Amino acid sequence: MRFDDVPGAMVIAALPTMFGDDLEIDVVAARQLAQSVSPHVSGIFVCGTNAEFPALTFAERAQLSELFVDELGADRVVVHVGDVTTWGALDLAASAVAVGARHLAAITPMIFPVDDDAIVEHFRSLRRVTPGMLFAYDFPEISQNALSLPAAERLRGIVDGIKVSGRSTAHVAAFAEMGLRVLSGEDRQPSAVLAAGGVGVVSGTASAIPAAYAPIVAGRFADQSTLTAAVDRIGGSIPRIKELIAAEGIGRPWMRVGNSTPARRTTPAHPAGVA
Repeated sequence: MRFDDVPGAMVIAALPTMFGDDLEIDVVAARQLAQSVSPHVSGIFVCGTNAEFPALTFAERAQLSELFVDELGADRVVVHVGDVTTWGALDLAASAVAVGARHLAAITPMIFPVDDDAIVEHFRSLRRVTPGMLFAYDFPEISQNALSLPAAERLRGIVDGIKVSGRSTAHVAAFAEMGLRVLSGEDRQPSAVLAAGGVGVVSGTASAIPAAYAPIVAGRFADQSTLTAAVDRIGGSIPRIKELIAAEGIGRPWMRVGNSTPARRTTPAHPAGVA
């Protein structure tokens, strides 16, 4: 994955995790999705928020990392290894690297409040075990720990870029002015991200309508109205993204979180009658 000599914007598709009727990972659908999306985008982001990472076991995240690296090659895959703690993130990073991953991303430590020093040390620790690029993932709505501007300044030379979600273009610009590569989750108008100094987007919507992003990767920004309208219709909804993927004949639209699950299921891990 290269940031240099990109004609347009980097578009990294944030893939959802495909589950079968038993809510186990659908390996066939996962491979089909990667094959469907990859010709149109710069790379893929796996085991992230769109993948329902809090609902995945560590073993499943390693399984998915290996599957996607095997399918697309390590250079086109960014594996999210974020967890509640730095300890958990390091465990996930070790597992991902062991199955061939090179590029990693991690959300700031989650749920429990941490200060800037802890956040910087979090990424410094991950830097030591990351063979390729490392991205700090700033999504305070999920983690409850925002990446402050002073902390981001201290991450220069530690991380290779920052992935932001739920943040304004002003934050993109502030991070970019520090010389940091910034990828935004704001995928409805990639040109606005570039205008703010970012280098591209990490897009969940690109998993459902990847061909719509191909012109952006190629640098054709003349008319983004069709893309913007499509993104607005989907509204960042993971259930809707999965429904559109399933409509293309790839897997089922089920989720482990929220309401989009089979009505009832029986598995060894989930006793009969537990929905």
